[in-house]
Amino acid sequence: MPAMFPPLNERMENKKKKKYQRQIFFSPPNTFRIRVLGPEHEPALRILCKECSDYCTMVTGREPRLNDAGKILNELPPGKSKEDKFVYGLLDREERLVGILDVVRNYHEEGEWTIGLLMIRPEDRGRGEGRRMHAFVKLKVIEQGGRCLRLGVLENNTRAWKFWRELGYKEHDFVTRRYEGKDHSVVIMKLPLYSDEKSALADIVTDLLD
Repeated sequence: MPAMFPPLNERMENKKKKKYQRQIFFSPPNTFRIRVLGPEHEPALRILCKECSDYCTMVTGREPRLNDAGKILNELPPGKSKEDKFVYGLLDREERLVGILDVVRNYHEEGEWTIGLLMIRPEDRGRGEGRRMHAFVKLKVIEQGGRCLRLGVLENNTRAWKFWRELGYKEHDFVTRRYEGKDHSVVIMKLPLYSDEKSALADIVTDLLD
């Protein structure tokens, strides 16, 4: 007699895919691509920093500077090398940079990858592309054996705090950080990773890849 329901592992996989699909509002297919950014992208990153001046002002109390793009590409936490840092860019059909996400491998501990910055151009916010960039990075980290993602959110940035909570992050610690002379209360958040999420994540980000 044929089974009335799909096997349990198939039902669980479909449940994961539906969960991710509920989280994301897709732009039309093939609207964006993800690239690893390097020095040649610094001029485009300067433009993006200027377009996202609201974030810079909130963190530093000033307008973006020309060297901010170079810092995003090149600054490293203690004990890490250039090979440990990945800066991903979201490009539209005209190859304009509309978003970035950077992540550092095995920081602060082995298996823990730390997201430094997720920034999306204002006119492209609210379309789910930040969530898809996160799904892309999450997939890459799982593929490389990462067990956890970590990040810090300014406590007064309630919109970002809500965004990361919706993606499953939980508060881990509350610390004080100083950025360019300004003290900020920062919420440290973490997200555990599981290898059986790969298939659902791959379905979400497939059109972002070449």
